[in-house]
Amino acid sequence: MLTRPNVTDSAPRITVSTDAPTASGDNPQFVPFLATEVDGSLDGDFSVRATEQVTFSLEGVNLAGARQYAFDDSPARFGESIYYGRTILFGVRAAF
Repeated sequence: MLTRPNVTDSAPRITVSTDAPTASGDNPQFVPFLATEVDGSLDGDFSVRATEQVTFSLEGVNLAGARQYAFDDSPARFGESIYYGRTILFGVRAAF
């Protein structure tokens, strides 16, 4: 994942030399970097054919309640944690 630098690093800078009549402006800290993401989840599904025309199904997404973690350019710079929650789905399929 490509991410952004800290807000304080996005401010433009101007350097003025007192030894020579020069000045330069730049934003050297405004460099994109790659972030590391770690995530995993336990999903499962189960279906039962009741008749030739009717099937019942049960599906679980993120059953273990896993969270997604992102780190900015190193494990020492934590970026964010996202929790999507568990999802249980029940379905009925009929063929005519």
